[in-house]
Amino acid sequence: MLKFGARNLTDAELLALILRTGNKQENVIQLCQRLLAKYTLKQLSLLGVNRLKEISGIKEAKACQLIALFELASRISRKEKEKYKISSPEDVVELAK
Repeated sequence: MLKFGARNLTDAELLALILRTGNKQENVIQLCQRLLAKYTLKQLSLLGVNRLKEISGIKEAKACQLIALFELASRISRKEKEKYKISSPEDVVELAK
């Protein structure tokens, strides 16, 4: 990330930075690639702790890390949307971009 910047990393690589470690069967990149092969980021963001813990390689700590990550992203998104006043169809179009 330091060499190429966060924008140049794949979703799996970014998730790997959050989760930090894999497990006995796979390294953290492989774990994240497997997660993203099964779920979109949006789908992952909607899973609760118990559902995440059902995924091989995800225990309570990793489930909590993922939930915290997606909650922060959600809060950023909500704060951004609060900045805009919608008073016309054009405002909606601008907000959706």
